[in-house]
Amino acid sequence: PEAAFTLHVIQYAVQRGWAVAHISDSRRSYSKGLPDLLCAKPGRLVFAELKKVEVARPKNRGLSAAQRQWRDMLAPGPAEWYLWTPAMWDEIEQVLNR
Repeated sequence: PEAAFTLHVIQYAVQRGWAVAHISDSRRSYSKGLPDLLCAKPGRLVFAELKKVEVARPKNRGLSAAQRQWRDMLAPGPAEWYLWTPAMWDEIEQVLNR
């Protein structure tokens, strides 16, 4: 389930020194479409949208219009933006280990 995947990513990030904020359900707020995770370290800011199932590339497949809007506002720029699924664990480790 997505909750287990989310918890696994959060725990991994925290173990590596990231401060993590989890947006559990932005659909019911003024922040509709905000990515699931905000991970911060000195000099880095990572936003990650997590999906429990593999989504087809390019990265906008599987995202709502509001999620694409947030993605386009946050990156490119000083913030990094990712769409992650459990099958992408190698990429998750690479990003969070930098």
